Amino acid sequence: MPLRVKIPYPESNIYFNNVCLALNISTQTFSEKLGFHCRTVKDWSKSKHTFPLEVAEKIKYITHIPLPSNAIVFDSVKQKSEAGKKGAIARNTIFPNPGTFESRRKGGLHSLKVHELLQDRFITKKKLNVTKDSNKLAELIGVILGDGSVSKYQVRITLHNHEKTYSKHVSKLIKLVFLEEPSIGERKNIIDISISGKNIVTFLVKKGLFVGNKLKNNVSVPKWIKKQKNWIYSVLRGLFDTDGSIYLDSHYHGSKKYKSLCVAYTFYPTNLLTDAYLLLKLIGFHPTRGTKNRVMLRRREEVIQFFKKIKPANAKHINRFLNFMEG
Repeated sequence: MPLRVKIPYPESNIYFNNVCLALNISTQTFSEKLGFHCRTVKDWSKSKHTFPLEVAEKIKYITHIPLPSNAIVFDSVKQKSEAGKKGAIARNTIFPNPGTFESRRKGGLHSLKVHELLQDRFITKKKLNVTKDSNKLAELIGVILGDGSVSKYQVRITLHNHEKTYSKHVSKLIKLVFLEEPSIGERKNIIDISISGKNIVTFLVKKGLFVGNKLKNNVSVPKWIKKQKNWIYSVLRGLFDTDGSIYLDSHYHGSKKYKSLCVAYTFYPTNLLTDAYLLLKLIGFHPTRGTKNRVMLRRREEVIQFFKKIKPANAKHINRFLNFMEG
């Protein structure tokens, strides 16, 4: 039981001075021996704070100096509980009854109706409008899995500032899916495209996305997207536009060096990497695992077919592909 002692001033000062005199040590040394800061012990002697009863018992055992007759020993937990009750009674005396849960709910609903009639600036939970076009939704999910993030109340897609043309495509995609304009902001070399609303986040979570860190959650392509080819094409487009690349892959056959056109997806969540590999196989391609975090298409004819079927929307990929083909 956490018992504490309160000694009124100046008896508290006399008590601790007598203890130091009996031990023939300074307050600083006395504090160190007790295991408390010197300022704490000085506050005890000034009766600013109470101190543990075990300290008084230790002092009596060493110096034979008892507590003053006007010292008060009390249970600190019980005292806090009683103080809390007194505070609650005082509060209820000043303020009216807060009501029941049901009465507060009815009051809140009535308040919303009043604000709606007045058309004031009071912010209410916005209604969710979502397209029925699952192809657009699947592509947007691919974009979010690639360069996006989902927080409790917001979805944000972050692109490089040299992807301004693609950022317009993403903004249009968001508007087509959620039937509202996203917010667009630029900072240093980055373009942020975001759309806010708890309803939107809840909807995307129901569709298979996660709130929080993609790597920790080991995100994957939602199961419903894997059920139709068109949805697979769409999600692979969104993933490639954000986390894909096209380049000349160098390799040796014997002593001869060869270069071949290659498409690659690079992911750190292992589930996403496996999904990309399996989805490419599912639609007729022959992917390979190039490195630990990369899935590749290395056959020239398959790279051409990839651009025909997946139809990437990011200009940087399209331009590189056309340059390689012309070269």
